Amino acid sequence: MANFISDVTVNISVEDVVNPAAFGGILLFTDTSEIEYTDVYSYDEAKELLKTTENDNKNRMLELVQTAFSQENPPEKLTLLGCDIDDLENYMSGEWRYIIYIATGDDRVNSRVDYFIKLAQYIESSEYMKVCIFDLSTADEALTLAYSDWVSYFETFSALERTAAFVGIQVFDSEGNEIANSIGTALMAETGGKDVGSFTYKNQVLKGVYPDESATKAQVEEYHSYNVNVFLTKAGYNVTSEGVLANGEYIDILDAKDWLITQIKYQVQQALIINDKVPYTNSGISLLESVVVNVLQNAYNNGLIAEDDNGDAGYTVNFAKRSETDASDRELRQYVEGKFSFDLAGAIHTVTINGTINI
Repeated sequence: MANFISDVTVNISVEDVVNPAAFGGILLFTDTSEIEYTDVYSYDEAKELLKTTENDNKNRMLELVQTAFSQENPPEKLTLLGCDIDDLENYMSGEWRYIIYIATGDDRVNSRVDYFIKLAQYIESSEYMKVCIFDLSTADEALTLAYSDWVSYFETFSALERTAAFVGIQVFDSEGNEIANSIGTALMAETGGKDVGSFTYKNQVLKGVYPDESATKAQVEEYHSYNVNVFLTKAGYNVTSEGVLANGEYIDILDAKDWLITQIKYQVQQALIINDKVPYTNSGISLLESVVVNVLQNAYNNGLIAEDDNGDAGYTVNFAKRSETDASDRELRQYVEGKFSFDLAGAIHTVTINGTINI
């Protein structure tokens, strides 16, 4: 894997608003089996890869592969990996965004909270802008982390900015064996290929997973109070109840920030590479400014950035001219006077309509 190297630094501060945006692939990860880092493009390909894998992780991972590829808008590929969490650093630059942890088998069935926390904190500390997706079970003893464990350790989980949790009911096959009900896998598979800014994680219709049809309004409110998303039935559709992270922020806010940082870094870096020289002149500065404008305009076109009351794109860009820069920066050949801001378009998640009926 290539090292993460760039000559561009982008800092973005985000206001507390809602915005639909997403990108990236899925890594199905386990630390209880050795599985070579491999991209698979079908269920059959994954089955062939895992035929020599022992213990419960083989069936669990295959069930999640099947869930992902059964969506209405399935991903082109999934990435599978089995290694120690400490070895993940060798794979962090891969083409995936969401890591879904599979921790079945041995004695972890009843005590694996520490493993989930370790993985989440590892992802939090990484520079690669990845996101942990945890599946929780309504049952206390299940193939994945229990919702009750999440509640018990909520003070720790609620500090996480790159972790999202989805609670699902326990499901069994005709022989009484528990089968995967991975809401997180289904949701990220369904949305991962959609354009940035074109959707919100709430009210997504998913396939191959089972809704909690018995969930009451009070239960759903409790889940949300612990920043846990649930899959339920509304107006005849099986949909996600929300799309929030463990810290309460919307997942698409994080996606918007990460996407913009990634795009600006990539496109500015390209400009520095493909041009023999970007001169420290107003024309050179204008070249860099045009790159940022292009990214923001694409974000606006995709619905990520709002429009103002005049119907214009709600972003501003201000790159200082050469005469406005410090001589010390020019001597070091560094430009630090580029600034931009934008208004997130957000999404409507609830509606209240007041009406009058005249008799």
